[in-house]
Amino acid sequence: MPDVQQNTLYLTTPGSYVARDHLTLQVEIPVYPDNLPPDQRARETATGSRKVSIPIHHLESICLFGASTISPPALDLCWEQGVAVNYLNEQGRLHARLTGVLRGRRPACSRLMDHRRLAKNTGNAQGLR
Repeated sequence: MPDVQQNTLYLTTPGSYVARDHLTLQVEIPVYPDNLPPDQRARETATGSRKVSIPIHHLESICLFGASTISPPALDLCWEQGVAVNYLNEQGRLHARLTGVLRGRRPACSRLMDHRRLAKNTGNAQGLR
């Protein structure tokens, strides 16, 4: 069984928005004209947007920089699945962090992978197949 790789989602574009769709996060990233100054970038001045779907089990944390936002249902999903949500200013200074409690299958799988790694490193792989 291969290790599950979990990632951190960094949203640095002003006006980015995260919404929930079942067990998937829908990320909408606005596209701005190249000549638009950074201080004038808001969702209203965007010329379009890119949308990305990310299954929640692929994420370990989300970092929202500046004027990026997340919907309450998406925040609930992150809380339920133990995905940390970090709020930072434009320079990267941490303002707040929300971390839910892992329940159910994810902690059990994590413990099993830890035991397998330990058994592999010590040469004692009995019963961990």
